[in-house]
Amino acid sequence: MLSIRFGDDREWWTSSGNFERLLSSAISQGQVAPEHQELRDVAAANGGLDLLDEVDAETGNRLVSGLQAAARHDLEEMTHVPTGSIDDGYRASLDKFLAAVGDPA
Repeated sequence: MLSIRFGDDREWWTSSGNFERLLSSAISQGQVAPEHQELRDVAAANGGLDLLDEVDAETGNRLVSGLQAAARHDLEEMTHVPTGSIDDGYRASLDKFLAAVGDPA
């Protein structure tokens, strides 16, 4: 499990696979710059990270906004996934992510 934080009072607990999947999705959608791909390794090595502390404030806010946009997009694409599937787990994790950043799906 990873602890992905967004400042002092917001946190998303997720598997490394779900974080990697969201980050990859955000990069492929053009929501997050490709150079942020390295955050996967940082999070895995440290058991998590604070997205607003890892980079300057402006970049951190753009990064969180890009992940939010990607999460909303991925949720729209996953309306009919089977219960208990890998996609169902990812969908549940995205819901928790959006709630953590104050953007409930």
